[in-house]
Order: sequence, then C-alpha cells, then structure tokens
Amino acid sequence: MHRSYSGHKDNLGCYEYLVSGTKYNVPDEQLSASSNFDTAKWGRLNTVYVKGEHIGGWQADNTKPPHYIEVRFNELSIIHAIATQGRNVTGDSATTECYVTKYYVFYRLYDTVVWVGLSGGPGQELM
Repeated sequence: MHRSYSGHKDNLGCYEYLVSGTKYNVPDEQLSASSNFDTAKWGRLNTVYVKGEHIGGWQADNTKPPHYIEVRFNELSIIHAIATQGRNVTGDSATTECYVTKYYVFYRLYDTVVWVGLSGGPGQELM
C-alpha cells in the first residue's frame, strides 16, 4: 500500500508504505481488529517478536470468527498492493508458524455502511 513520491522503490515496487511506512504511517488508533491476542497495531509489516511484550504480529482469537483487521485512512487513498506476513517468531512451538493462507479485501468510503469486495463482488476470493 503506497503513494508515489520521488525516492527508492522496495521489492514490491512501492515508494512508501501507508500502514507501516515512515512518511505516511497510519496511527495505531486507526488500526482495529475483530478480535486479538495482541492488538491490531502489531499487524504492521516487519513487526518482530519481543518476549513478554508482544507476539510479533496480529493474531485473531480463533474462537471469535469472523476475523478481520481494519485500517482507516484519513483521506481517499489509492492502494496499489497489499502485503502480509506471518508472525516473526523462532522456536520449536507450533505457535511459531502462524500466518494467513488466504483472505478477502473489502473497502468502503468514509462513513458509509456498505463494504465492497475489492475485485468486483463482495466476498470474492483474492488469494
């Protein structure tokens, strides 16, 4: 997710990340989730595990579906890419391999109540 400006592109072709970047960084209070073991702010790219502080990523509470993470932008934004990553944890525990294998993307404008599926229809599978 990025906006174009003069500078170096990363491997996704983005000049700057909207959610995790330094220039357009979305404030923590504009990130929310359906449920969590750690708050939605840890769902940013390149979040690392810190023992006793957070788990290295956002993880939904599996007992409380449906699961989602939401980003609220202050203005209309053009999203060119969506990148996600699994938890950044090493070790022998089964909980070290937590990641999403598929997801849906919806958007809505401002305070409207209608969510629209990104690729044409609500709920259309993208990944």
